[in-house]
Amino acid sequence: FGTTLSIPPLALNNAVKIEIQSKKITPPDSQLTALSTGVSVLPEKLVFEERQYPLLTIPLDASKISSGRTILEVEVYVQRDNKWEKFTRFAIQEDAAAVVLQLSKTGTYAAFIGPAKAIPEPIPSEPVKEPKSEAVKEPKSEAVKEPKSEAVKEPKSEAVKETVAESSVETTKEFVTETRTESPTETPTEVPTEPASESTSPDGGGGTTETKPDTPPSETKPETTPEKTSD
Repeated sequence: FGTTLSIPPLALNNAVKIEIQSKKITPPDSQLTALSTGVSVLPEKLVFEERQYPLLTIPLDASKISSGRTILEVEVYVQRDNKWEKFTRFAIQEDAAAVVLQLSKTGTYAAFIGPAKAIPEPIPSEPVKEPKSEAVKEPKSEAVKEPKSEAVKEPKSEAVKETVAESSVETTKEFVTETRTESPTETPTEVPTEPASESTSPDGGGGTTETKPDTPPSETKPETTPEKTSD
């Protein structure tokens, strides 16, 4: 029936004949389904040395695994004195569909599976909506406005204004004075006097006529007719 038992040499202090037998069993719970026959290790109530545990391998009927269950949900029980107890020191060989038990005592062992599970209906998957990729708007680069450099206004010096005004007045005064000093004085124009010319009267007389110099227009005198002298 495929069950095997491996016993270490130091598992027993005395030489004892150990047997394994198949046994028909009733599950400890009506909700459990047996995946194997009961395996009895005899003689009963035999205790093995600590850390020298025999290994009991029990094959499983995977076709009896309940709907919605897996082989990883297998439970193992041990029966002693007609009472079932849950056994925990075992490992599951999933590929070989078997369980391997570490035995500290003899007894009847069996593997069970729990009741079927309702398989939840798959939720229809909605089509994944891809997010709309919006064009990334680049920030507008504004021209950097340089601060207007204002011309530094130098404070007007009132003292400078007064000095310039005074110097200009003095310069004007000096210029007027110099102009007046250097201008030549007007001198009365001397009219050269011509010498009196003696003229002979046309009739051949011996009289003479004196010609006086011309006077300036402002002092013009009425012309005098020279008197003729008789011979």
